[in-house]
Amino acid sequence: MLPWLHPLTDLQLPGLGLRDEDLRGVALDALRGLTRMNMAKNQLETFPSAVLRLHRLTELDFSHNKMAAVPQGIGKLRRLRRLNLMCNKLSGAVPESLGRLTQLEVLGLRTNSLTALPTTIGCCVSLVELYVTENNLKALPASLGQCKRLRKLQASFNDLTTLPVEMAGCESLELCRLAANPSLSEVPSEITCLPSLAWLSLAGSLWSPGLGMWGEGSLENLKRTDLRFGKKVRGGCARRSMNIHTVRTAYELCVNCM
Repeated sequence: MLPWLHPLTDLQLPGLGLRDEDLRGVALDALRGLTRMNMAKNQLETFPSAVLRLHRLTELDFSHNKMAAVPQGIGKLRRLRRLNLMCNKLSGAVPESLGRLTQLEVLGLRTNSLTALPTTIGCCVSLVELYVTENNLKALPASLGQCKRLRKLQASFNDLTTLPVEMAGCESLELCRLAANPSLSEVPSEITCLPSLAWLSLAGSLWSPGLGMWGEGSLENLKRTDLRFGKKVRGGCARRSMNIHTVRTAYELCVNCM
């Protein structure tokens, strides 16, 4: 590694078609002052282990690659505020070590094949935005309710069946997108009553909705709601209408299927 690279703080190498073999022999961990790294839109299949030794990193972008797993040592990057691993080939569960990222504010895991988030995600107390759309998640961890700063949750196009009532602790939640979870049969009223919730999307998720699923005071703060119900099909949503008068809100129904 060239000595003049050592003080580098921002490394931007997106869209270069880089493969794993291109990084072999490259001492990335010599860039000790690095705070931002962008390796998006390449052809990387494995997460470079040397990156886990760059302890000053605050922003890390490996989106749009071909990675198969989130590294077990991801929790070593304690200063991370933004982690983007969208549009890879991630599968299985996200490592429990993620919970060590107490300064993490934005986590992007959209468009992968993940089956579970770590139970320690509640330790990510600084989390503001969580993007897990288009995965194979069957549940969200109960500990997510400990993320009191969480404002945006996007979890459409998964296999969720219900939401943990503990999410009532997400008192800052403003936007919650749960569209196209065809087996989602219950949304606890403690969640629909969250004081900051302004945008709720459930299109293509709930099979048999009823007024009873909405608690007293639910939806009063909503500015945009997508409450179309039915199975998500190619080209649109095979929906069953819900009369707007049965939903206690003075706002519009959002026609956006997402």
